[in-house]
Amino acid sequence: MIRIALFSLLLFCFSGCTNRSTVAEPTAAPTASATYTAANCPQTPYVSARPPDENTARLTNTWYANEWLWAGLVPPYKGVWYAGGVKVGWWRSVVGKLSIEGLRLNAPAPPLRADIPDGYGLSGFQATSIDFPTEGCWEVIGRVADKSLRFVVQVHPASENPTRQPTPIMTPTPPRTATGLSDLKVPTPQPGYFWANDEPKELPPFAFGVLDPDSRQAGAAGTIRTDELSVPLFNAPKDLDVYLVGDYPPNHCAVLLGIVKSLQGWDCIPLYSLVQYTPAQPLGEKMVTVTKEAIVQRAVQLLQERGLLLPDQAMPKAYGLSRVFFLQRINGVPVYANKNLAVAFNVDGQATNIIGRRRPLLARSRYPLRLPEEAWKMLMEGRRRGFFVDTGYEPVQPTAVQSEPIERFVAMELAYVEGEVINPQEVMQPYYVFRGEQGQAFFVPAVADPYVRWP
Repeated sequence: MIRIALFSLLLFCFSGCTNRSTVAEPTAAPTASATYTAANCPQTPYVSARPPDENTARLTNTWYANEWLWAGLVPPYKGVWYAGGVKVGWWRSVVGKLSIEGLRLNAPAPPLRADIPDGYGLSGFQATSIDFPTEGCWEVIGRVADKSLRFVVQVHPASENPTRQPTPIMTPTPPRTATGLSDLKVPTPQPGYFWANDEPKELPPFAFGVLDPDSRQAGAAGTIRTDELSVPLFNAPKDLDVYLVGDYPPNHCAVLLGIVKSLQGWDCIPLYSLVQYTPAQPLGEKMVTVTKEAIVQRAVQLLQERGLLLPDQAMPKAYGLSRVFFLQRINGVPVYANKNLAVAFNVDGQATNIIGRRRPLLARSRYPLRLPEEAWKMLMEGRRRGFFVDTGYEPVQPTAVQSEPIERFVAMELAYVEGEVINPQEVMQPYYVFRGEQGQAFFVPAVADPYVRWP
């Protein structure tokens, strides 16, 4: 019942397709009536070509592709497909919403389930997760408009899925000078709550060493057509905490079960500190008049009843009449993540989905910040990046995407960026965020040199 609502995904901006001679063409669809075993499952080979975008090409070596679509199985699966949920990145060179379907070829089985989150536009990169209900020989079909990509994979048992196994505590990727990180434990949630209040261990300054650029969920650097900022540069603090974030123990779903009494319709993934609920029927009565105030009130109630709303997330914002978003803040600094807490609604004001991820803060260490003037200079020099994260901003134009050129900068702020989950422990650092009037956001590392590696 578990579906990984995704991840990994990291990075992305494509400019086209590679040589078709090295890219797999879509194959004719196998039929479920054929007899396939693990030994003779006609698995589609990975292509030798790589996406033309440098960041995307580094995501994985396990790509399927044709001239319209790419699909890549991300780490930590190492090219092996598993039941119980895997993360897959897609690239669309055609315009349209991605859909994913599939069937088991060697035995009867329910169809696969795919999570295709909003927020990635109608072309380019799309993060997804695919949940195969059983092991076996499976065909997967991705469609955009009238184009499709088909491939066949051998799916291994969910019990072997590395994201479902208890994972030993790991040290953060950057080099560190502090000791005692291996004994960090996640606080126990208070009764009636799924996530715990953060109690990070205070470490000496620079405890995580030199910080690496966070490539998780990275997007296009974008195009800038202006050198003016319509708001004054603010007075940033001289230093700020950098955090080590972690995961919950494998049995943490029992906490949610104790609150909701049944996990029917729920996805609960402790490694990713993630919960998602997709009810068989929408939650709540139909509203006579759907307003932002009404759906915000309903969203707060639904989350509180399920223990999913902590005090530092209790600042809801409605995106039109379809989504209420809850932005976490750490000492007043917002956390921009690709799976922030949100409730989706239909046209009748009924909730159709609840999703949220909140990684526990295990430790903190103080780092100096660069001046806002230096960050602005880096932005103008092209030393910037985009992230596929939710910044809590409702675009003036609903169709605005990160790749649209910046004609005018209208805001600047400090924010933490929590990319997709790759390792059980990862460092979360602050960025200066420069925002365009159409909702685009460009990021410059806030930690000062030489404490961060940045091109």
